[in-house]
Amino acid sequence: MVELHKTSDRDIKIIGDLLFNEKNEYTKYFDPFDNSRELVESHKNKFNIFYTIYLNNNVVGFVMLRGLDLDQKRFGIYISNKYSSKGYSKIVISKFIEIIKSKYKIKKIHLKVNKKNKKALNLYLDFGFKVIKEDNDEYIMCFEI
Repeated sequence: MVELHKTSDRDIKIIGDLLFNEKNEYTKYFDPFDNSRELVESHKNKFNIFYTIYLNNNVVGFVMLRGLDLDQKRFGIYISNKYSSKGYSKIVISKFIEIIKSKYKIKKIHLKVNKKNKKALNLYLDFGFKVIKEDNDEYIMCFEI
């Protein structure tokens, strides 16, 4: 069963190990943090929300919303390669949308996705995100809650 829990200091260390020990081929399009220190600092920032993804009581990733003080709140999700392509991302996004809608009263979320990351792009489009801008490498997408 997939569960989301507010990320603890203990969780963020586990998440850092998962993320930064993953094969580069899998994480090449997920680059909001260069290292564990940046991840931990972002987690401590009061304008960012992190939730840990648990599957059968094991940490398998995280979902975040950064920049609560900005007009464009930035959404991100990471699920370990071992658990990817199994439908968990859609479940997590749905649960996280409900959390931010009810607890944080947020109306829109944004994300960036690399144009080459077809799997993630299709997930976001299927979920209802809309492309609002693009450059050479990325789409900026928006989801209205």
